[in-house]
Amino acid sequence: MEKITETTTGSVTLKLYKGSVTVTGRKSPHSLYRQDISSFENSLIYDQADAAGFIRLYGLPMRVRSMLKQGI
Repeated sequence: MEKITETTTGSVTLKLYKGSVTVTGRKSPHSLYRQDISSFENSLIYDQADAAGFIRLYGLPMRVRSMLKQGI
């Protein structure tokens, strides 16, 4: 765990209200977020075709449940 979390550092801003907590900001010198590559439209990193595979994988439990329900 020490190796995995060695770059886990920074600050988090929280809003406390009536027993609930909401993250309103976060900042880290090791953040992976970059505004210049955050768009899904014109990116060298993200390919729109990747979404189809993710959607199929994310929906797999629902498809399996449906198959079991139908006795397949």
